[in-house]
This record gives sequence, C-alpha cells and structure tokens, in this order.
Amino acid sequence: MTANTLGIWAFIITLAVMIVIHELGHYITAKKFGMKVESFYFGFGPRLASWRRGETEFGIRALPLGGYVKIAGMNPFVPVSDDDRERVFGAKPSWQRAVVLAAGSASHFVFAFVLLMVLFSAIGVPQTTTTIGEVIPEVNGSESPASAAGFRSGDRIVSVEGLPIETFADLQKVVGSSPGRTLNVEIMRDGEILSLPVTPAAIEVQLDGRTQTRGQLGILSKVASNREPPWEAAVSSGRVVGEMTKLSIVGVGTFFSPSTFRRIFGALGETGQREVAGDEPIGAVGGARLAGQSAAAGGFDRLFFLLAGIIIFIGVINLAPLPVLDGGWLVMLAYEKIARRKVDLRKIVPAMVLVFAFLIMLQLLLLYLDITRPIENPFQ
Repeated sequence: MTANTLGIWAFIITLAVMIVIHELGHYITAKKFGMKVESFYFGFGPRLASWRRGETEFGIRALPLGGYVKIAGMNPFVPVSDDDRERVFGAKPSWQRAVVLAAGSASHFVFAFVLLMVLFSAIGVPQTTTTIGEVIPEVNGSESPASAAGFRSGDRIVSVEGLPIETFADLQKVVGSSPGRTLNVEIMRDGEILSLPVTPAAIEVQLDGRTQTRGQLGILSKVASNREPPWEAAVSSGRVVGEMTKLSIVGVGTFFSPSTFRRIFGALGETGQREVAGDEPIGAVGGARLAGQSAAAGGFDRLFFLLAGIIIFIGVINLAPLPVLDGGWLVMLAYEKIARRKVDLRKIVPAMVLVFAFLIMLQLLLLYLDITRPIENPFQ
C-alpha cells in the first residue's frame, strides 16, 4: 500500500469513526437523562442493514454523509404514546437538552485531542536538529560553502563565532544574516571539537514580497522524531486543539460568506486546478486527496494535523446556528429559555428542510469541483 493510499484510507476511517462518535455523544447523554432513543443510524438514504437492541433500532444507510440519532419528541409530526410522554426530548430540563445537543460536537474536540495525543506521545513529531543530515554539493552552480569547508554528514554544529547553537533555526538565523562573511563554526565530530572557517554563499530569496540577499551554507538538518511524555503531550494537544478551534471559527464564518459562494460558482465555469489557498472550499473527495498527498509528502505529523483540523472544523460547523444543525437546536433552546415559551417545531421544519437541501447541494457542488477542478497539491 502506497503512502498516498494509506492517507486516503486514514481519512475515510477517521471520518467514519468521527460520525459514529458524534452520534454516540447524543445517544449516551440522551440515555443517561432517561430520554427514549428510537433509532441510531450511520448514513442517510436507503437502509442497508438494521438491528434492534432494546428500544433502539441501529442501522446503516447507503449514503455515508453523516448519521443521526432519533430521540422521541424531536419530530413534531410523529405522535408520542402516553407511556413515553415523560421521556420525550421536550419534557426534560433545558440544561439536559443542551448537554445532549452539544455532546455530539464536543466529541469532535475530544477525538482530535486523542488523535494528537497519539501523535505527540507515541509516534512523535519530526524536528530539525543541529546535526548535519546531508551536505549539498552545489549552491548557485558552484561548490557549496559547506562542501568546500569540509563539513560532513553527522557533524553537530556547536557554535558560530562563539555563539552557542541550540537549534537549527539558530544556525539559519546567523548564517542567513552573513552572506559573503567568513564565519568560524565549531562542530563536534567523533567526540572532538573542530573549528571550520566557512563563507556563506549569497543567494537571493523572496521574503515579505521583497527580494533579499541571504547567506547559505548548503547543508540539511538531520530530522529526529520527538516523542513527548504523556503529560507534555496532553498540554501540546490541548494547545493545538485550542489554536485549531480558533482557526475553525474564523473558517466557518468564511465558509458561509458570500465571497465563498461567488468563488464556488465562479469556479464551475473555469478549467484547470484551483490554486492553493487556506480558505479554498473542498468536499469529502478533496479532503481525502489532501490526506493522501500529506501522507505521500512524508511523515505522519502532517496527516495527523490535517485529520485533527478537519475533525474540529466539522465540529464547529455543527455548532453553527442553522436549523437542522446542533447549533440551530441550541439557539431554539436559548430562545425558549429567554422568551419562556416553547418553540413550535412544526413552523421550524420547513426551514430545516431548506437548510438540509442547501447543505446537500453545497456538498454536491464541492464534490463536482473536487473531481473536475481539484486544488493544487499544497505539500509539494
């Protein structure tokens, strides 16, 4: 199995697990509060398989675009028996209903946290070191400064001009600011400290939209996998989940903005790959392709970060204040609490149908663009 195929399968499995965990969040909390859960389904459309456990019907449907948990009383057009009136959704206290509604989306953040914990503590995140992994033979068509000065793979950079080098970024900073200037570099080789004079080559690079002259030695860092202890991995995972959540909130606002819809409909009449952009909308096929490309680029860190970001983004979308989404139900619950009167769900159902149809149409448009006009590979 190629790395690309592995990444695609990782995306598919992660999405399926995410859907199940999301619905389990609703199911477990509803059962905990004594609500009657009538059905638990993975997917939409025609039923492929079903089985009953207790009072709940479990099953799989043909279109794996999501899932749903049906709680008694949430559909205003389905009559409720007298025996179940105390167990319907609307009969429970507001805080219990809020917990049930939020539990699905909350599970996304927990899932992403666990995924990142596995990355940070068990797999490790590749990091550059001060040890030379490779000496590049040429820079700008001439022998590289590192090669000419006698640097070798395995040498560890200790200091430059007497300044201690703790990270590879420290070395890049000193060398980059010294084009054409001879530097005295101390290295550790076979347990001995050696001093090698080297003059960084002057190269032109684009930084902040401007052409600048920077120094370059012609070496690549040896990359090591850094595994963190569980407590440090938990802190790192929490920090990354927080950062991804902030980005997702902004991203969801952009996703539902008029500019995004103009871009989607504008792209339908064009040809060729779409340019890489942080806010370029993609669907499930585009996400699977990105997962494959990230895995093929090397290292599991990119794949894990991508999957965690997608999980959190979908969790935030589910909290959007739109009818049919969890966030829409939470808004109705808040209205009931403030106005002190029940929402007539029969009047909300048409809006739910419209929003559901809109979301399906949006997914179909993105599916078409993912196939006919995929975005460029951002990992090249």
